[in-house]
Amino acid sequence: MAPEGFTFHGFLNGGKKERAAELQKLINSGRIFILYEAPHRLEKLIDELSEAVPADRKITIARELTKKFEQIDSLYSPDLHEWLSHNPPKGEYVIVVDAASASTEETLTEEDRQWIDELIPLLPAGQLSSIASKISRFPKKIIYNYIVSKKNSQATVD
Repeated sequence: MAPEGFTFHGFLNGGKKERAAELQKLINSGRIFILYEAPHRLEKLIDELSEAVPADRKITIARELTKKFEQIDSLYSPDLHEWLSHNPPKGEYVIVVDAASASTEETLTEEDRQWIDELIPLLPAGQLSSIASKISRFPKKIIYNYIVSKKNSQATVD
């Protein structure tokens, strides 16, 4: 488990905008988070997770915990739809989304780093990390750490 701990969230709210905002807030926290979901809403949650969760964060799907047909699978967001096609929704689900990767270099794409680098001299780190997080869907914390490390390396070069 990540040193930052985890967030137990339970069920996401019902409205589309509320769900998207809640999910994005959980993702941007950079922490492990835990959701519950009913079988009739699992497909909707899988759609949301596959769009919003960065591809490098592991997602564990646990079905029917402590029961006869318990099933636990760990995968990444690009694989969620394929998993669902082989596992029709049955029973209650616990979804655990792993913490953001500690290594910025492994998560930010070269393209993201290039445009963020262009904006570093123009915006404060906090504001730029908020904007970049919304555009790239990487956690704000990772982007902020990248910006600060980039500024520090530029300061030592100058």
